[in-house]
Amino acid sequence: PVGPLAPSFIQPQQAASQSPPVPTLTLSKSLSKTLKRLLKTLTRALYLLSLSSTLLLLYPLTPSSTFLPLLVSSVEVSGAAVIKLFQWASSRPDMFGAKFCALFKRLQDETKPHRFKHT
Repeated sequence: PVGPLAPSFIQPQQAASQSPPVPTLTLSKSLSKTLKRLLKTLTRALYLLSLSSTLLLLYPLTPSSTFLPLLVSSVEVSGAAVIKLFQWASSRPDMFGAKFCALFKRLQDETKPHRFKHT
């Protein structure tokens, strides 16, 4: 039986004409959000690379009395994860030496607070 009382699986024309709407606006917002996050991540990575590469280039040319304070300054602006790593390192004089640990102990108590957004 074909007609208004027929089951929906018998009328294929009706099923083909009712395709689901394509969520283009949602897709473009999602893509935009992803691209913004990727751009922010790449910018942050380039910033950290510039800090570390500058220090690596200065290392052979600079005495340790000058280099270590520069390293502390760059760690302070590098973010919470890097600060945490160096806080741990400053608690290990058996691995990094007493002079290094004494200088980096400053990161234990004297770090500047940062916004959560920065993290």
